[in-house]
Amino acid sequence: MDAIFATLLVISLFAAPLGWLVWADRRRAEADTLTAEIRWAVNHRLGGESFLAVSVAPRGLFHFGRVVLSVPTGYTWLIERVTGDVARLIPPGYELVLALPSRRATATTTDAAPLARAA
Repeated sequence: MDAIFATLLVISLFAAPLGWLVWADRRRAEADTLTAEIRWAVNHRLGGESFLAVSVAPRGLFHFGRVVLSVPTGYTWLIERVTGDVARLIPPGYELVLALPSRRATATTTDAAPLARAA
């Protein structure tokens, strides 16, 4: 009886992490596939590559997956043009996040204090 218990314990020490890695790999592959589909739709809608960045984080056990669209300052119109297309592609279990540039990012470099010159 002790030998069976010890054998099951040793097998579970290898099988549990392996199962976890297989599960995480499938989630990452799902997120990569979704990233490719969204990038294709965005490039098709905008007529080519643009400054719009798409990143997809896979969903986990206790949290939703996340699709993030972000652009640099002055290019928010790109997000406005593709949001509807992207929202239709997102499967259940994922959320859409629009990372718009903040007003602070539009400050010019003249607002900063001058740096001391090294001698």
